[in-house]
Amino acid sequence: KRFLADIEKTGSVVNYEVLLKKQDGTPLTVITSSHKYFDQDGNFQGIEGIFRDITERKQTEALYETIFEKLGIPMLIFEEDMGISRVNAEFEHTFGYTRSEIEGKMKWPSLIAEEDRNRMIQFHSLRRKNAANLPYSYEFKYLLKNGEVCDGSLIVTIIPGTKKSLVSIRNITDLLTTRTRLKNIEKIMNQLLSQLPDYVIIHEGETIMYVNNEGARLMGKTPDEIIGTSVLSFAAPEYHELLKQYIILRHQGEDIKPYAIEVTTLAGDRRWLEVRSASLPVYTTNTTLAVLTDITERKKAEEALKESEKKYRTIIEIIQELVYQAVLQGNLTMISPGGFTLTGYSHPEALMKHNIAEFYVNPIERKQLLETLEKDGKVTDYPITLVDKKGKIHHVTASSHYYSD
Repeated sequence: KRFLADIEKTGSVVNYEVLLKKQDGTPLTVITSSHKYFDQDGNFQGIEGIFRDITERKQTEALYETIFEKLGIPMLIFEEDMGISRVNAEFEHTFGYTRSEIEGKMKWPSLIAEEDRNRMIQFHSLRRKNAANLPYSYEFKYLLKNGEVCDGSLIVTIIPGTKKSLVSIRNITDLLTTRTRLKNIEKIMNQLLSQLPDYVIIHEGETIMYVNNEGARLMGKTPDEIIGTSVLSFAAPEYHELLKQYIILRHQGEDIKPYAIEVTTLAGDRRWLEVRSASLPVYTTNTTLAVLTDITERKKAEEALKESEKKYRTIIEIIQELVYQAVLQGNLTMISPGGFTLTGYSHPEALMKHNIAEFYVNPIERKQLLETLEKDGKVTDYPITLVDKKGKIHHVTASSHYYSD
């Protein structure tokens, strides 16, 4: 009835939407361009026109309408002249305007902070000439109804078949705050790493991505000269396979305990380094943070200590006197081979089970010796009397002192 009434009123309709139904009752939405037609004598004969099925398009429009209103992101549509023709509910909530205040009454630039306004107007003009040369997503500052300036990120596109722009906006104030904090933390970390006395290297696989100042100094190069090179190039050749193996194991999630390697400096010196390393979980690739501590002097001291102990052991083994160590309670912890003759034992295992006090003829002498040690810290040529396993008496002198760990 409405369709026929409009035809009767105007004589024709263009892109007129009508809801029909199929034979099975299924609804069918069409648009029609129809008009009255007449015979050669001008007599009205009926109505003719074309129906075009737009059911699928209507469903798509309903989907887009749902997305536009329910996505939870402020969205708006503005025309070629930048007049705002449509906003969604989230836009109202975020910006503080009602639809009646903004739709058909405000233009897009009025919502943009002054510092970004000219740039955005320029983008709008250029996008209609060649959108491919412009970013579709960028950051800007926008204005709320109460005058507050917010940091935002937008995505903009031209609606196909029109000159309308569809814009979605996201508040990134918290993101920018976090980004600033991260930059400050990164700056502090870089300062910390650059000042550390240890050598710090970050490498992806075998390739060095970062080295601190101390690490560069060790290698005799600048950080820029080192970044991009292999960690193997600075390790002594005999450690290359070990390093490769640890890189693989670390990537597989294995914890690698601290280990020592030797490196060759640019001057040709070899230095001992203790390596403590861990995978960096923030990277998707096989990335390692390695902290290297120079232990060359410690290694030299250890070697000197071993050599000293070796000489000490040699002297102890050939000396004829009884040399021993015991805790304060007298339990033996070491005794020289010369002690076997004096005590009457032939095997050190059997002798080490005994207490040195057992060999004193008179326990008072042991007590007096300890009292003198307590007073003076040592005794020299202190006379005591011992008895061996077979009961033979031995008159000896003791030169003794306390020792510490």
